[in-house]
Amino acid sequence: MNEIRRPPAGDTSLRLGRDLAAFAARWQPFGGPPDEEVLPTFGMTTLQYLLRLGHLLDFYDSDMLQISPQLHELIRSECWDVIATSEHGAKLRGTLA
Repeated sequence: MNEIRRPPAGDTSLRLGRDLAAFAARWQPFGGPPDEEVLPTFGMTTLQYLLRLGHLLDFYDSDMLQISPQLHELIRSECWDVIATSEHGAKLRGTLA
């Protein structure tokens, strides 16, 4: 049975998750944010942003992130697809082989 995880009040990872999800939702119609928007907005590279976003989307449901279930799944899927085809993803696949 899947248990819904509830973060403690004031959870900074949930606040970050909401910020990342809202940012991703704004840029989703354009294929995701450009690299030059991610670094000044969040202080991380695009790959770091995608990894953090992917993990937060895996952990928090759409209600907690305040986005629709369809958008949650679409962004989550696109996020992990980009990671999987990145150089980082290739290195991970190499270590798992």
